[in-house]
Amino acid sequence: MNIDETRSNRELRSEIREAASKGASVEFKPAKESMTYHFSLRDWSPSGLGILIQKDSDILGFIEVGQEILLKFHKGDATLAPEQLKARIRHISDPAGGRHPNHLIVGLHILERISK
Repeated sequence: MNIDETRSNRELRSEIREAASKGASVEFKPAKESMTYHFSLRDWSPSGLGILIQKDSDILGFIEVGQEILLKFHKGDATLAPEQLKARIRHISDPAGGRHPNHLIVGLHILERISK
């Protein structure tokens, strides 16, 4: 990781992050996979989303840092249509402080809002 990438990660993390509302989630189908995966949203900021994935989930074999994905972002209100987003996987890491055992945090950087 170069200095600019480190600085960029730090700047993204300095944004105010909010806990996701109940029912907020994302779904996406990784390239070369036939199944769509659905995950509860952990937190969000204006330019990113955080999701929790179990360490033994099959999806970890289909995603990697730097990969771009198309996803549906469900804000938690069933009356709202999901928002279509293009995102890049920024990191796949262990939760801080031992929280969420047996899970990894996947940070998604929003590149483009395709529809609202």
